[in-house]
Amino acid sequence: MLLPLRVASLFHQEDLLRKRALLIVGSDPELQAHLRIAEAVMDICDVWRQFETFDEDQRVTQIFGMRIFNAFGACMRLALHGYHQNAAIILRDILEMTALLDLFARDKRHVAKWRENQAKERPDARLYTPIKVRLMLEEWEKHELPEKQAQWKGERRQNRYKMLSELAAHVSMKSDLMMRPQIESDAYIGPFIEKGTLTSIVQEMGMCAGEVGITLGQFVPAQWTRGADARLIFIHEFEQWMRQVYPQTNFSVPWS
Repeated sequence: MLLPLRVASLFHQEDLLRKRALLIVGSDPELQAHLRIAEAVMDICDVWRQFETFDEDQRVTQIFGMRIFNAFGACMRLALHGYHQNAAIILRDILEMTALLDLFARDKRHVAKWRENQAKERPDARLYTPIKVRLMLEEWEKHELPEKQAQWKGERRQNRYKMLSELAAHVSMKSDLMMRPQIESDAYIGPFIEKGTLTSIVQEMGMCAGEVGITLGQFVPAQWTRGADARLIFIHEFEQWMRQVYPQTNFSVPWS
């Protein structure tokens, strides 16, 4: 069956935009580093799903990893084909999953509690809302980090989530900002490639990937050979990414 004419025309335009996007990425080593760290995280997600386990809590984290794999794949495709706002919606979803995984890693009792709540006929949606998860993480960080660093992490997490909500996920008066090829132009219907917008999405993708890898990697047993290989590749890409993007920052993977 042939596609409707105008849909086929839209898909053709997307292919042309993808070529333009790849030219932008190909000329920018930092953008390439963001995509490589995302690929390394997708590898961890793919390998972790293959770990044989009858532990229901571990299976929860595997499902999260599978969903994150799909999210990064969809986000890349949308961004490189000119659908920046839709890519940002997926990045917010990744932020939510990463925060939950972070909470699970800190206190594994939350995995069972979350799983058992989800199994109910009518799950209590109030138990693990994004803001509740964020506040629980902030309580942990108050005891783990110096006061200013803990406050900075909490504010940064909140601000990124708020930004992606206002610009992409929520219908608001700010929604049209991501539908403008230029800040002073009118909103545009359909896909477009503009270097500044594409750069912002890929940068956020790289930041999300770094956080996911650090968080999800904690669940992969260090003694499992296949998992160890994926973790080593992530460590290498993370170090390369940090040198490329944050050369003044001295931070390494905690479980390396």
